[in-house]
Amino acid sequence: MQDPPDPGDERSSPAAPRAVPPRLRAAILGLVGFFTLITALGMAFSPYLLVEHPLVLLALAPEAQFLALAAANADPWLLFAITVPRRVIALAVTYGFGVLYGPVTIAWMLGRMPRLGRLLRWLERQQRRLGAPLLFLLPNYSLSMLAGSVGTPLRAALGAILLGQIVQTAATLYFGQLLSIWTQLLLDWLAERLVLATLICALVIGLQRLWAARERLWGRASP
Repeated sequence: MQDPPDPGDERSSPAAPRAVPPRLRAAILGLVGFFTLITALGMAFSPYLLVEHPLVLLALAPEAQFLALAAANADPWLLFAITVPRRVIALAVTYGFGVLYGPVTIAWMLGRMPRLGRLLRWLERQQRRLGAPLLFLLPNYSLSMLAGSVGTPLRAALGAILLGQIVQTAATLYFGQLLSIWTQLLLDWLAERLVLATLICALVIGLQRLWAARERLWGRASP
């Protein structure tokens, strides 16, 4: 899958970003880059972190699969206390990105990946029609971006995201604890092969990021 257009490269964008104060725009883009980086680092070293430092893993990359697996051997209240704020802050940043580049990103998707672009268009219509309640039901990155793009009020959006993440995180932890007998077996298996599993994961994530960077450079070089 290709990465979204580089916000700093106007040649990759079919339209200019929306006008916002330059400092706010720089802060949003900086935070997007920061969260992208730490998520990639967390995923790259996820086998080691999952076994040895699950709380650090969730602070870096609060993915549902990591949360469910970590529930087997970490305090669920600490996992909850780390995961919910981390996700809400990242989703708030994504909302800001949607304010800046939502229409641009959708237009780019339509040009590069028509099926995914059409799906985003459909989600955009649903977000415009339903507003914050849809964010409560599906508090994810795509809908957070679309909420910013269509102008869902910030307070309503953040409230829905927070409540949705509380429910989603609690459900994931409950599910993870139900399966803890089996997930502990997986964690024990990883612990016996920790170095090899981490090296393979880091290599895969590194190659994926290099390929994404190559695709962006190739897109810029294309007329």
